[in-house]
Amino acid sequence: MTGVCTVVVIGHVDHGKTALVRALTGTETDRLAEERQRGLSIVPGFAHCSYAGGIVDLIDAPGHSDFISAMVAGATGARAALLIVSLADGIEPQTVEHIRIMQSLGVESFTVALTKSDLVLPVRQRERCDSILSGLDALGITPRNVVTCSAHSGAGLDDLHSGLQAHLQGTSEPNGLAGAILPIDRVFAAKGHGTVVTGTLIGGALRNSDRLTLLPAAKEVTIRNIQSRGADRKNVQPDQRVALNLRGVAQAEIARGAMLAVTRHAVATQRIDISLSVLTDAPKGLKHMETLRVHFGTAAETARLALYGQRTLTPGENGFAQLRFDKPVAAYRDQPALLRSLSPFATLASARFMNPGATPARGGRAVRLAVLQSANEGSTKDLAEALCIEGRGLGDLTAFGQLADDLSEDRFQLFEDGQFARLNDLEVCRASILAVLDRYFTESPLKTHMPDRVLKGKISFPVLENHACKSLLDDRIVERRFGGLSRTGYDPERHLTRQHVERMAQLEQRVQTSGMNPPPLAEITATPLDQDLLALLLWKGRLAILENVALNQSLVFHSETLSDAMNLLRMRFPPPDAFTTSEAREALATTRKFIVPVLEHFDQQGATKREGNLRWFR
Repeated sequence: MTGVCTVVVIGHVDHGKTALVRALTGTETDRLAEERQRGLSIVPGFAHCSYAGGIVDLIDAPGHSDFISAMVAGATGARAALLIVSLADGIEPQTVEHIRIMQSLGVESFTVALTKSDLVLPVRQRERCDSILSGLDALGITPRNVVTCSAHSGAGLDDLHSGLQAHLQGTSEPNGLAGAILPIDRVFAAKGHGTVVTGTLIGGALRNSDRLTLLPAAKEVTIRNIQSRGADRKNVQPDQRVALNLRGVAQAEIARGAMLAVTRHAVATQRIDISLSVLTDAPKGLKHMETLRVHFGTAAETARLALYGQRTLTPGENGFAQLRFDKPVAAYRDQPALLRSLSPFATLASARFMNPGATPARGGRAVRLAVLQSANEGSTKDLAEALCIEGRGLGDLTAFGQLADDLSEDRFQLFEDGQFARLNDLEVCRASILAVLDRYFTESPLKTHMPDRVLKGKISFPVLENHACKSLLDDRIVERRFGGLSRTGYDPERHLTRQHVERMAQLEQRVQTSGMNPPPLAEITATPLDQDLLALLLWKGRLAILENVALNQSLVFHSETLSDAMNLLRMRFPPPDAFTTSEAREALATTRKFIVPVLEHFDQQGATKREGNLRWFR
């Protein structure tokens, strides 16, 4: 089985990168007239080497410090680097910066090409080679291969081909992303075909007709055709250069730094929680809320750096922070990034995106720091615990999924709305709700229910109130009455005295004798006791409250009055005979004030059906 690998070619601006790529592949990677005129790469160039064991895509990254953005864009998706160091000139400051950039982007496999060997006397070559390797070792680079070569004379090119082939071993496996991502490094319109984008595919395979999301625009697009190295493909695997002809998007809609994705880990965002490491040889440290240039994928955007737990980070220190962008950017979890100062330009730190869909730290920076530390240490339990603490008892599964995978349900309760809580917290909240409920009925035994508002400010973990109440309802420990709560089976009648019973009978008789012309609710609930007794009659089904919406009045009817009214109307207008509101009013010898809510009550019960001003019994 043949493999594929993308190798980014890096090195000081005049150490011969482009000439060496040309000698290896026969391809001129400087496509722009300005590049050929200046002898300086400005944008990434692309070539490839075909071997018996597979194909190595080479990305000739610009080396000049003015084009770091283009260099990072070209390196995105590469698994290995071909580091060019002139045997005649040795390691230079730009070489060091390029190495730091590769390390920051997670590129760890290096082949070192010591170029321009024809300019160094043979007797001096070993000495120069040892000096360069010693310098690379001090920078933390242990090359996979070291080849002394010359693009001019062709010396060492066969050995360099062998070195590149070695990168094909073990580099074609997906990098752990749950789906394909294509950071877009070039976009153009092809005549007769429409929009075409190119990039190095990571994370997963793509096929013709696949649907993807363009980020940060959040626009759905479809693959019309796939090419790789100039040939049409039905599908492509990760770790190779691809060109996608897209349907559903215009060239002008694709912004710099955009990406195509088929994974939930990629999002459009303005806040990203990160872990970061300040380079040991950085010219300065980092300060809380300073503005930096952030290079990630094919994007280069400015952002404020909000440090968690510290006000500064010095060279060599690690920490956690949030990047705050002025506009939405496309990012994915575990994406590497580079932090650079704005003036003077300098690479300061490497970063890893931990939560690309971060929110403001609601629980404070110390709480968010605990969340990120737990995620960084790989403990899903501790992470879930920290998210619950940050949410004051309620964690968010989306936030968890942005930081880790697969929440264990052993110690947590998952809810249908995408939230979760610690089982202990949920039980504490349930217990506090029951305690408030029992205290309420102890103090007011004649109440039929406790309004939900009574819970406000009186329970543990208020954010869990709805979930805790639902679980108590599901377990039939409590029940709903008139929109409030009661212990299941609680009967306030057990607490009635003889005087209560007599007063309740008076209230019921007053309503019953009023028939179809009942009093307003306010007239028969003059005292708190009457309110409780009326609620008890309502709960027992002896009375009913109907609303006259037009008059903004609540009217109290006796249930037998409503039953008698329905029976009389049914006899007067037997199905399928229709009747009007006026006819019903006349039949019941009442007024419009009362007949309208009565008929609407019958509609709600399903006894009658209404169309316009006509009704009939079902």
